[in-house]
Amino acid sequence: MANMFATFAATAQQTPGSGGLTQLLFMFALLGVFMWLIVLRPQKKERQERERKLSAIKKGDRVVSIGGIHGKVIDMDGSQSILTIEVAPKVGIRINRSAVATVHPKESREKPGEKEDQKGE
Repeated sequence: MANMFATFAATAQQTPGSGGLTQLLFMFALLGVFMWLIVLRPQKKERQERERKLSAIKKGDRVVSIGGIHGKVIDMDGSQSILTIEVAPKVGIRINRSAVATVHPKESREKPGEKEDQKGE
């Protein structure tokens, strides 16, 4: 048993350690590239798409807040960071633009058959 530990200790001392740091740095760089490709890049695209949708909100659009409140945009303040949405007839609430989870633009609510029916008349 003692002979086995002596052999293991001798083998451990003979192993070259010069490439260990280089390999470690290479693995960290590879991990960083992997994280950027898999996690950070798609997250940045999603954030840009959300910002684009939020900046395109206008009066008449239907929105859903992050709290689940559905309503129609009836007013925006001067800086357009506060929206007033109508949740029921003559009932409006003010929310931050950043509190909007989903935007349904006014023109996307038209049904496909509605345009064809209007053309035929």
